Amino acid sequence: MQSQLTEAYGLSQCPDNPAAIISECGDSVPCQYDYTTLNAKVLGVKVKEEWNVFTTERAEASRF
Repeated sequence: MQSQLTEAYGLSQCPDNPAAIISECGDSVPCQYDYTTLNAKVLGVKVKEEWNVFTTERAEASRF
């Protein structure tokens, strides 16, 4: 009974491909959170891209 409940919970709550999270997100915590919690690859990758754009623009703005 316990293993059936654990398996049912894992199938419904865990990401489909946990190994892909590390390869797609790297060490980006917002990406890992969205990808893992919401099981949304597109959202996780978009957050990672937006963070990279933000840090690049901030670095460029601070040079002037």
